[in-house]
Amino acid sequence: MNNPRTVAFFDFDGTLSRIRSGWQTVMADHMLEVLLGAAVANAASPALSERVADAIEGLSGRPTILQMEWLVAEVQQRGGRALRAADYKAQFAERIGRRVDARMQALQAGSVQPAELLVPGAAEFLALLRQRDVQCYIGSGSDEAAVRAEAQALGIVGAFAGIYGAWPDNLQRDKHALVAQVLEESGCSGAQLIGFGDGAIDMQAVCAAGGFAVGVAFDELAGAGLDAAKHARLLAAGAHLVVTDYAATAPLLQAISGQPASAN
Repeated sequence: MNNPRTVAFFDFDGTLSRIRSGWQTVMADHMLEVLLGAAVANAASPALSERVADAIEGLSGRPTILQMEWLVAEVQQRGGRALRAADYKAQFAERIGRRVDARMQALQAGSVQPAELLVPGAAEFLALLRQRDVQCYIGSGSDEAAVRAEAQALGIVGAFAGIYGAWPDNLQRDKHALVAQVLEESGCSGAQLIGFGDGAIDMQAVCAAGGFAVGVAFDELAGAGLDAAKHARLLAAGAHLVVTDYAATAPLLQAISGQPASAN
């Protein structure tokens, strides 16, 4: 029997928005500089670079402070004197903030259009969901105030019944908690949930709630096409369906209607 999905949960960065595209590189550079010093960060060993990348990816979708707590532990394990996780987060926020501010200013000036900083087809797909009376929510690991401001700048804020993100003083507000909050607010069961994300934690949270998990494997750095590594990670995390973006709506609408869909 078909089970139509009546509530949609979206991760934000990389799933809908490209305003923070490249944040992983910015964070990796920051971590390597902390671990090795700015003068030698570019000469990091492949093993250390991979360790940092794995930590960033493994904690992607969770509050940023958790990635910084990993950094604190790594510094301490190497015998160094670590700053507080909040201090490292502030340093990273300053770096990524310069990139975000430039893109937000370009949007405000009209030199860049919202479609250029959205995952392809996102705005059109959100409109289709509204036509089908699907309640849409954003749940992000980025700070909530920033997510709201960026959704506003992208012109998609009106598509959502709720926009939620991380709170600096509440580490329990993770993706599992946000999914639970959305289900409670919408009055829907997990079986009525469809969730979209580009990270393993997104897939795990949606699946744990009994929902249908759609991985979005858009290649943010290239600005087009499929990210093969992301595709593999999403499938391994339990995605029921993985798409490159929202341009091809047929399999997405099939999933919304509750019809069987292939993972690939």
